[in-house]
Amino acid sequence: MQVTLAIFSGCGCDETMAAADNDARLAGLTGAEIDQALAGSSFSARESAAVSLACAMKSGNRNDVAAARARAETFGLCPVEIQQVEDLVRALLHKLEHLHD
Repeated sequence: MQVTLAIFSGCGCDETMAAADNDARLAGLTGAEIDQALAGSSFSARESAAVSLACAMKSGNRNDVAAARARAETFGLCPVEIQQVEDLVRALLHKLEHLHD
C-alpha cells in the first residue's frame, strides 16, 4: 500500500488519491503511515526501502534507481521482492499515464 501511495502522491487527481487513501485505511495503515508513504518514506526500514525504490523509478533517474535497488537489498529485500516492487511500480505508472483517458 505504501508504494501505491508514494506513486500516486502528487498525481493531482482527488478521486485517485481518495481511493488510494481509503484502500490504505482498509489495509490497516494508520494516518501517520499514510502520511509517511505520501512523503516517500515508511516507519519500517524494509518498506521504506521499497518506497524509495518506487520513488526513484517514478523520477526516472537511473542512478537513483540503482542506488535504491542496492538499498533495498541491504534492508533485506530479496531479488523476487524487488522485482515485485518494480512490476507494481510499472503498472501504477502506466495507470497514472492513462488516468484521464
